[in-house]
Amino acid sequence: MPIVDKIWDKALQIFERELLSRIRNRAAVTAWFQALRTCEDGERLAVCLAIDLAYEAYTDNAVALLVELLESIDLSATDGREEFGAKLERSLHREDLYCASRFIQGPDGTEYAHVLRLEKFITCAGSVFGFVDSAEDKNRIRKRFYTPAPLSVGSLDRWWTAEVGIVWVTPVQALIAAMDSTSANQRGSKIKDMLGLIKPAYLGAHHNLEYVALKYPPEFTRPCHQPTTLDAWWRDPGQFYLSFSRLDCWGRTQSCSGKLAPCLERVHRVFEFEDFGSAYSLLYIGTVDSFIEDPDRLLEEAANRLASVP
Repeated sequence: MPIVDKIWDKALQIFERELLSRIRNRAAVTAWFQALRTCEDGERLAVCLAIDLAYEAYTDNAVALLVELLESIDLSATDGREEFGAKLERSLHREDLYCASRFIQGPDGTEYAHVLRLEKFITCAGSVFGFVDSAEDKNRIRKRFYTPAPLSVGSLDRWWTAEVGIVWVTPVQALIAAMDSTSANQRGSKIKDMLGLIKPAYLGAHHNLEYVALKYPPEFTRPCHQPTTLDAWWRDPGQFYLSFSRLDCWGRTQSCSGKLAPCLERVHRVFEFEDFGSAYSLLYIGTVDSFIEDPDRLLEEAANRLASVP
């Protein structure tokens, strides 16, 4: 479902007004932006950038680095969205572009949870807790952590994230409430849907998708940011990230099916666990058996968010 011309023109106007004056090769970068309309998932990238720019979400340093990145884009690339994603992920300043939002929230009483695949937990951190990637150990985790239970992470020096330098979080109260109101065999599907978590493209059609959550302690006081386009993954199409307005330092998810209400989301940088590591808890969520992903509804919501920009 292509975005209507009126909304696309608004995205282009914002891009030109907020960023183009800083760019040397304006015609070439404008052509790249226009070309996003013709590549898979390119319109979503364009809209997310426009929303962030319209609300002045980026720090001054992030804007300067974004300009540098755009000026390095290979304009002969056949896919402008993929090229942007590749340049972003390979940037020497990638870590400076994570958590680049000026909308920052310090301690406010929120308790967070980070949702991740069971396999990723085992691969990246399982050995610390004595778990290996086996059917027996997966079953141990399912039984032991069906409800929140203490799990020491004192042996970890830093957050584990296999590919990025940030962690995405959501309020733990909302996560547990959603689980409590859902039958055990549907919890994995519901959490995947409501958080906008897609099935990774490299997993086969018959590969099980199973989630756990790391529950933060109340003592966690590190600053968290509203997510921006620069926190998202753009190398592959089909992700469900959307930028949001300047409101309350929270981003908003878009459910994969388009049928569930958006959830609150923030990001924070990787950090040392320090003395309260043992206060983190692991919560088993469940297996996914529903993979409804509606990119048309996603693009429709993107257009709605852009339309609401003053």
